[in-house]
Formats: sequence, C-alpha cells, structure tokens
Amino acid sequence: MTGNSLSFAENDRIVPGAEWDEVMPEDAGWSTAHLANLAQDLTDGRSTSLMIIDAGRIVFQWGDVACKSSVASVRKSLINILYGIYIAEGRINPNDTLADLEIDDVTPLTAIEKTATVLDLLKAKSGVYLPSVYDTDKGRPPRGSHKPGTHWFYNNWDFNVLGTILERQTGQTVFEAFASRVAGPLSMQDFMKDDGHFHYGPESRHPVYKIRMSTRDLARVGLRVSQSSGQGFQ
Repeated sequence: MTGNSLSFAENDRIVPGAEWDEVMPEDAGWSTAHLANLAQDLTDGRSTSLMIIDAGRIVFQWGDVACKSSVASVRKSLINILYGIYIAEGRINPNDTLADLEIDDVTPLTAIEKTATVLDLLKAKSGVYLPSVYDTDKGRPPRGSHKPGTHWFYNNWDFNVLGTILERQTGQTVFEAFASRVAGPLSMQDFMKDDGHFHYGPESRHPVYKIRMSTRDLARVGLRVSQSSGQGFQ
C-alpha cells in the first residue's frame, strides 16, 4: 500500500482501466459452445449477472453487470481488505484488545471477552457470543464456552464491531473508507459511498453495515485479490 492507492507488483499489471477490455472467447482458449450452455443455465437459474475474466479481460458476461445488488456477507471479505490497508499503514493495531479500544455492548462484556483482539475478530474467533444486529448467527455457542482466539464461529457480532472500530480509528465509516481506499484506486465504475447503509437495532450498540455492488465492480475486487495471492496488498 502506498499513498492513497493500491499498488501492484511490476510483473502483475493485468488490471482494467476505466472500462474493462474484452477478448473473443476463442482467442483466449474458451469454448463458445460451452459458454452458450452456461448462458442457458444462468437463464434458468436465479443469478442476476456473471462475468468471466481471463488475464484481466472479459471473455464472457451475462445479465446486467452494472446492476447493484446487496452483497450480504461478502461485506466480511471487503472489510478485511480495508483492515489490511490500515494495518499495513500502522493506523490500526491488530493486537489491540476490545478493552484497549473501549468496546462494550448493551450486554456488558466480561473481562475475558474484552481480551479478544482485532485479529481475533477478523478471524471470527472473538469468543464473544452476544446477539448482533441482523443476527443470522444460528448455532451460536453458549456465552463463555470458548476463550478468545480459540474457536471459529461465523459471528456477525465480530464483523459489526469491526465496523465500529474502523470508524473510531480512522474517522471514516466503512462506506467512506471503501470508496476512497478501494473503489477509487480500483477504478470501480458503479460503487458510491451511498451504496452502503447502517441498520441499527436494540440488540447491540454496533450496527450492521449493508453494501450494494455491481458484478463488474466485484470482479475488480476478485481480480485484485487473486493477483495479491501470496503477497498481500502492498
């Protein structure tokens, strides 16, 4: 990570500009017959759109790739990207505990729960099993059954709290940070900070952050992450 942009390795610059480049499927080694069958399968299913990217270029697209849809729990991957940026810059310490950050909730946290670190939350291993806003955490373990850092659980509480921590530490909401630190540098065509909104509830002090994105913008995220494999965001 350098300045306000995501940097790319010099030998890994197959990235789209303001518009995606396209290539004929057969020129990239794809079967047009198989892609036609895929299009038919998509028509019969529940997908809204799909893109296949090869070497940074579109070889196939179906549906309205500019249409924005709720990305649901993809938000968890998106906020991990933001944390990677801010941790690399030293603006967020992954070893800070909930106690260090003065994080609490409607139901007060125990002393042990407050030992959970930012890294524990990013790994969904906080050990804090409290109700969360937009709670889909079926099968939540009994409170106090696992110490922080020892047990993985698909925990919306962890990721809602990460939104709170990010805003406190950076002065930006998740949506503002994503717009300036990811969407802008990746030249996303559709995303705006207004495509996110908070949903509050009585269960917790920490709201859920809902995000809408287009297929072609999500493809930029997927391409960048695939190019970062093994090296991270620099």
